Amino acid sequence: MLVHDVETRSHPAVPHQRSAQRALERTVRRTAWRSVPALRRGEARTPQPPGGYHAFISYARAVDAELAAGLQYGMQAFAKPWYRQRALRVFRDLGSLPPGSALWSALRDSLDASASLILLASTRSATSPWVEREIGYWVRRYGVNRLVIVLTDPADEHDGAPRDRATWDEERQDFDWGRSPSLTPALCGAFVEAPAYLDLGWARGRTAFSLEDDRFRAAVAALSAAVRGVPLDQLVGEDMREWRPWPPGGLRLRPA
Repeated sequence: MLVHDVETRSHPAVPHQRSAQRALERTVRRTAWRSVPALRRGEARTPQPPGGYHAFISYARAVDAELAAGLQYGMQAFAKPWYRQRALRVFRDLGSLPPGSALWSALRDSLDASASLILLASTRSATSPWVEREIGYWVRRYGVNRLVIVLTDPADEHDGAPRDRATWDEERQDFDWGRSPSLTPALCGAFVEAPAYLDLGWARGRTAFSLEDDRFRAAVAALSAAVRGVPLDQLVGEDMREWRPWPPGGLRLRPA
């Protein structure tokens, strides 16, 4: 009889793979996680509930529909073991809800079934009643420890002047709500220290995203590491190993 288990042999990465890994790591380091070093390393998070989601994406369709879809597919594919359908299960309303669903009930159930919440924060999401409802429900029920903020408004105005998006007030230990137009009011008073966030303002206006784009791949890596609660360099290494081709004799069947 054959095949009751599969054995793999370890083998060094070939030069072009080592070069690709170093390039991705450099890009990841340039992808800005702001504030709170602990979150840059990855914060421990509740495991995915059975039949649930690793993350729920809350966003404004008017400006971030394409980015939300790109992040969903990217996180599902990044560092995916060859034997699994996806690396992470990510909820996005347009891609996850079946037609005919009772909208808020379905969203609430999906929030409850999610281990983390990703907020694509923009001036449009800040005024969206649906985003405010999702974030408010999450904060009241789970707090902010499993909430990841991604800023999607460009960092600069059209004239090159810096744009206010999310400004922390150390004295008040809260956001300066006169200078944080990208954040939903549901976050008012929710944080006790400045949260980490991922800056994807450079992606505004793009209509297609691919993991072959180094900058987008680095963003997906950083976000996936935060959701999984693992160090970023570890996850990048896992992704490189999954893409490494089998060497001759690297896979063999062991007799039962």
